[in-house]
Amino acid sequence: MNGRQLLGSPQLQVAMVGGGLTVGGVWGLTTMSGGVAAGFAAIVLLLTVWVGLLLLPVGLLITPAGGYGIEFTHLQRRLLAGTVIAGFATPFVGAPLLFVMVTL
Repeated sequence: MNGRQLLGSPQLQVAMVGGGLTVGGVWGLTTMSGGVAAGFAAIVLLLTVWVGLLLLPVGLLITPAGGYGIEFTHLQRRLLAGTVIAGFATPFVGAPLLFVMVTL
């Protein structure tokens, strides 16, 4: 028995970590109280949510092996890849827009 058979497909594990990071980050943002360190904590939690939103579709893009995992069609895989690209590009588009809105 090799390691791949022992662990199964990492598809669901990576997707669960991404989902957990997303839920934990959003929960932290909604329950956070104000204070001096709230700005830094908000940045860390937003990065946590961003990484979680990237890991979730990346995990689902991993092909299942050993009979464990979710089979996706070619179109569904293309949509998941588009989700990864959009999630990766969001901070690079959103941050300049926020900067423009703040300076106006």
